[in-house]
Amino acid sequence: MKKGLIVIGYFIFIVSGIFLFIFWLSAMKEWLGLFGVILALIISPGLVIFPIIFWIVEGVFPAFYFFVWGIGIVGLIIAIMAKMSVGNSSPRAGRSLRGKGGKSNAQEIVDRLLAEAEAERKGNINQEENNNPGEPTSGN
Repeated sequence: MKKGLIVIGYFIFIVSGIFLFIFWLSAMKEWLGLFGVILALIISPGLVIFPIIFWIVEGVFPAFYFFVWGIGIVGLIIAIMAKMSVGNSSPRAGRSLRGKGGKSNAQEIVDRLLAEAEAERKGNINQEENNNPGEPTSGN
């Protein structure tokens, strides 16, 4: 059921995006002809700026544009919420990034680097002690 909601949500989002693209393409074709089609394929409409320009040029508020945009956002929210609930209910959730000790791979790398740095620091201290055993000598 949840995977079906994911598919439906993404489908709604993609279909609304296609409708918005067609709306953008047709407006640019109407305003600028073939050059407008080429331009529409190259530049982004700017989800909020394009409807305002459309409103100024055509004199009609593009309510349908915002309606389709809102439907797309709702579809995306449905898909994300369904995906999050599927991820949390999975028995393997959270284990993919965990190593043997229950630590994440990133944490294991950080621990290893810290251990290497500590060993190197101790090695430098031991090397200095071996080079200068006992008390420091005076210049005499």
